Amino acid sequence: MSLIKCKKCGKEYSVIKDNCPYCGQSQKEPPASTAQHIPAKKKKELYILPPDERKSPIVAAIFSFLFWWIALDTFYLYGLLVGFCKLLLIYFFLPIFWCWYFLDFFRESTTTKDGDALLALFVYVCCLELISIIKAIYYIALPINKFNRKYNSYIVKE
Repeated sequence: MSLIKCKKCGKEYSVIKDNCPYCGQSQKEPPASTAQHIPAKKKKELYILPPDERKSPIVAAIFSFLFWWIALDTFYLYGLLVGFCKLLLIYFFLPIFWCWYFLDFFRESTTTKDGDALLALFVYVCCLELISIIKAIYYIALPINKFNRKYNSYIVKE
């Protein structure tokens, strides 16, 4: 039986064994034909914008509180596409309420009271304003490092 010398600890052991019984070092090298180059995974890094380019939570809260009806906070924080989508959602429902009001006005039905559509519109607008107040409080109460991670960063793939 032939013996081989361990590359790590230098002790001799049988050729039959794959690993050194003393230190556990593998002595077999992979054959050249089966060796493959496996690329390392690309790391994703979070890049925070420089201070002069960062969005402010105070400005976002002011936009949310005062300019909720044009979704200015959404344009400020998320960009044009998301801002226009929010506007579409907000103003898609408003015409429905107005159409309901005019149909109710011209229809001679006793099933609904006058002003039901306006009341529904008022409730809808109040809900939108309440949501914007909650968002403004959220922007101010959010710790600055979490605000930066959420609104002032992007992922860079190396």
